[in-house]
Amino acid sequence: MCGIVGSYRRDGVVPDVAAGLACLTHRGPDDEGYWSERNDRVAVVLAARRLAIIDREGGHQPLGNEDGQVVAVQNGEIYNYRELMAELERRGHRFRSRSDTEVLVHAWEEWGDRCPEHLRGMFALAIYDRRRQTLFLARDRFGIKPLFYSYDRDHFVFASELPALRRLLPMVPRLNVRPLARLLSLGWIPGPETLYEGVFHLPPAHALLLTPAGMQLWRYWQPTPPPAAELQRPRHPGETLQALLLTVVDLHRRSDVPVGALLSGGLDSSLLVALLHRLDRSELQAFSLGFADPAYDESDYARVVAGHLGVRHHMVRFDDDAMAHLPRLIAPYGQPVGSATHIAIALLFAACAARGLKVVLTGEGADELFGGYPWYRGEAQLALLHGLPTPLRQVATALARRWRVSAAAAELLRRSDLSWPERYRRWLSPYSPQDALSWLHPDLHPQVDTSLPWTPPDSELHPLHALTLLDLQSRLPDFINLEVDRMSMVFSVEARVPFLDHELWETVMAWDPALNHPNGREKALERQAAQGLLPPVIRQRRKQGLAAPHARWWRQPRLPDWAEACLTPAALAATGLFHPPAVLALRAAHREGRGSYATPLTAILTTQLWLQQEK
Repeated sequence: MCGIVGSYRRDGVVPDVAAGLACLTHRGPDDEGYWSERNDRVAVVLAARRLAIIDREGGHQPLGNEDGQVVAVQNGEIYNYRELMAELERRGHRFRSRSDTEVLVHAWEEWGDRCPEHLRGMFALAIYDRRRQTLFLARDRFGIKPLFYSYDRDHFVFASELPALRRLLPMVPRLNVRPLARLLSLGWIPGPETLYEGVFHLPPAHALLLTPAGMQLWRYWQPTPPPAAELQRPRHPGETLQALLLTVVDLHRRSDVPVGALLSGGLDSSLLVALLHRLDRSELQAFSLGFADPAYDESDYARVVAGHLGVRHHMVRFDDDAMAHLPRLIAPYGQPVGSATHIAIALLFAACAARGLKVVLTGEGADELFGGYPWYRGEAQLALLHGLPTPLRQVATALARRWRVSAAAAELLRRSDLSWPERYRRWLSPYSPQDALSWLHPDLHPQVDTSLPWTPPDSELHPLHALTLLDLQSRLPDFINLEVDRMSMVFSVEARVPFLDHELWETVMAWDPALNHPNGREKALERQAAQGLLPPVIRQRRKQGLAAPHARWWRQPRLPDWAEACLTPAALAATGLFHPPAVLALRAAHREGRGSYATPLTAILTTQLWLQQEK
């Protein structure tokens, strides 16, 4: 795991990237390295901060091939590096280290710009080919590792985090207000845009090639579930899945330092810890979060799992004063956010670091793969109701109102004509980007993008696969993966996510996703895979999910002084992004129970904090 920066210029200038790299010390406290070259056409700089995990002595970056004509830096881990080394050695390549980064330079020599297709892991990488004078960048298939860039005609820069990239630019970039409505309505900023004009997030599963003639950008991988009529139903899906997961988790254990795990007490993390325990019975450290508010607390279930498996268990407390962590975490987060779950995640990884761990496995990605979120269960149930004759569907709609189902479910039962992006938006948020305009300063309205950021999935797909592909477009990389990456790396801990293995996904996405939702129960496949590994009380419990009580924070009569100072009419007017009367009205409506507006309010507060810290 590392932090990387670099530059590719056609004006002959070799820039100083030290300030940018210094911003990434937390990502790589063990080592740093620079490489540069200037010729008559381009000037190139590659630099890295390293968190030493695999081949701790021989994995210094930047790292070149035998004759130094190909040079690479990467942030992440290539889990199949041993198999790739063996294959490349059979093809005549010679290695001088056991580092997974050295695999990249030889993979480039062998496969060129198709080399990411051979990689199994999480990565953001840059490879410079001195003969061709080309710079190649790629990001892993699920956007686990970040990679930001900025490009004009003569100057290209990249970095693992936005604060580092900002210091590589000749001027402070202008604020980009286009994504603000999406931030307020969704709670995150959908890529590839950022809040800086001209600065972009390389999308997941994309590669970028710079040559003296220009830049090319393309997608190198796309999950392609078959049409609904061609889906498979394996004879023993639970056993098959358990075997697949054991292989994946075994790959993710590859490390020259000890490996720990997060344990919430939910199905995903519990199964992950059980698989780790099955593979290696030596002492495993697991870390759990306990909330003062019982509505959010799963710690009793985590204790059950830890006791059942006999792992070394550490409990971290999330108390009512946890909001005090928000100001100091916005800078490493790198941008505003409408959630407070990153505070909980930060507390967990801080505890991991305090116990000396550098590598921790987590359960992200399972909900997208196995349909664990409420919108999957909701769409599975709605699909049955939409098959009813119109009179019966009208009766069901009336009953839904009486039974107080979610507003999204009631509306989607009534509106079967909505596009997939619009259906998905209604599941995620009760307010649209158009609604969010009223909370922004009127002068900004013409500049703000209120369109939905998702590409509609193929109409022939199973509805649950359509939802999965929508989750993969933005919510997973731009919210879930982003907060785990930032809040682990700020404590110099590498978070690994076995459920985001592309070979696992290619297998499971060929199966009928209805197998996950028999009789209204979510994640049935995963429950079957946990048979023999976890006690029934864990296998059978409903999903709870990680959440933070920020909705309750906003119902307090008064926030802490630092938060109130950010939200005064004068402070709001000074930044010029939000409409002060609308923000005051929004706070009053939430405090008085006339709606739930914790997401936009938290997004407004963190934007104000972020702007303060950017000065």
